[in-house]
Amino acid sequence: MNQIRLLFGVCAGLSLPDSFAQTIPLEPVPFTEYVAQATRREIGDTPVVVQGPLRLSIGELNAKLDRVLSFCQATTAACDTEITQFAKAVAQILKQQHAPIDKSAVQLTVRSAEYVKHAQEVLGPEGPGLQRKPLAEGLMVLAVLDTPRAVRPLDNRDLGKLRLQQDQLFELGAKNVAAGLKPLSEAAKPAGSGQIGYLGPNFLEPARVALIDQWEWLARAQNGQLVIAIPTTDMVIYVSESTPTALDALRTLSRKLGAQSQNPLAPNTLLRWTPPGWETVR
Repeated sequence: MNQIRLLFGVCAGLSLPDSFAQTIPLEPVPFTEYVAQATRREIGDTPVVVQGPLRLSIGELNAKLDRVLSFCQATTAACDTEITQFAKAVAQILKQQHAPIDKSAVQLTVRSAEYVKHAQEVLGPEGPGLQRKPLAEGLMVLAVLDTPRAVRPLDNRDLGKLRLQQDQLFELGAKNVAAGLKPLSEAAKPAGSGQIGYLGPNFLEPARVALIDQWEWLARAQNGQLVIAIPTTDMVIYVSESTPTALDALRTLSRKLGAQSQNPLAPNTLLRWTPPGWETVR
């Protein structure tokens, strides 16, 4: 089974009058049924079955509604539009299930190991394996298909569609990530003493972390010192020092940005660049 989870957060929609938004139930059980009905209207004949609170099966797909409900509870005026966007994203994924994959849409992203583990568990013990590789302690690189309406993880079945081996898939994803970003020498400014540099907001910036060789330029420009944090799914911040003061400042800002974002990634983790790869800073 595939899993539907809008990996990069919910999309902010147009505001509706509060009186209308309040007709949407915001308790897990009735909310799940409400979203199920909205999804049925959008996708037509594909069966939509409530599996439990905030859990739907949609044909061969599993859908998790945790983040949609969290968005609706925080932004009731935009809830109906958000549910509509979710239903349309489901319809788009169903349409793409058996369609050829556009190789230019293959991307990489970085997610916590716990997140990827949970996503794999949702697919079940007999389900297809998600295409992922370790990045650093607690972090994974995940191969995904980036479409206009949604982003979904790629799995073993997609390797067959693409006629690629796993290493080739990740090479393709890395190539596409690099093509979608400015060179690091243009996008990043070396951080001076007491400064914190940043990249983003851009969905692809955390994926750049998977391109280890790209960061050599910035490390050299900072006298060999480069420590980064990935507080959210669209931002990377960094310093040029490894002093306790600099690391504490980086960690504090990362946690603050993660707490303020609807899409935190790894706000508590600091990574030091080395030529072989990233090392976790204790």
